[in-house]
Amino acid sequence: MIRDQSRLDHLLARTRAFVRDVAIPNEERVEAEDLVGPDLVEAIARAGSTLPTASGEAVIVHAGDNAAGPTLPTKDDDPNVVRVDLHTVD
Repeated sequence: MIRDQSRLDHLLARTRAFVRDVAIPNEERVEAEDLVGPDLVEAIARAGSTLPTASGEAVIVHAGDNAAGPTLPTKDDDPNVVRVDLHTVD
């Protein structure tokens, strides 16, 4: 949990900017191609995290047709989850 309000505000601003500038504009393309291309993986890697406990992994969850909002992965072998080791992204 982030207790420092300025850190939380910064994280929220970065998250909102990423969703507005990267995620939403590419949503239809990802759906049509059924693929998160290297350009989006790179954008995810560049977005990074402000948390010192952040790992070098990005988790991409395909929510599915019946999702009413954001979806979290439910198990490690979920076929709707793609894990990307950001240390291997060129």
